[in-house]
Amino acid sequence: MIQAHVTQGDENIDNADDMEFEIWMEGQEEHFKVPGESQVEGIYSIEKEFKDEGIYYVIAHVTARGMHTMPKHQFVVGDVNSKTEGSG
Repeated sequence: MIQAHVTQGDENIDNADDMEFEIWMEGQEEHFKVPGESQVEGIYSIEKEFKDEGIYYVIAHVTARGMHTMPKHQFVVGDVNSKTEGSG
């Protein structure tokens, strides 16, 4: 599960105008976007299964109250360190 906690100041935002997750694997051109589903207390999430090991990136695109933010995070699926040892 991928989640984003959407806030403005100390206030949770449960009614964002638009919220989607953009995900891609390092080194690949193809990106895909999945709309986030509002849960509770400003949490938006998606269920996503990753079949390939690697380094991935996710950008949470959020538009709410006249503002747009795009925080980006990196995460690892599987045992990537053993495959990249000594490569640089």
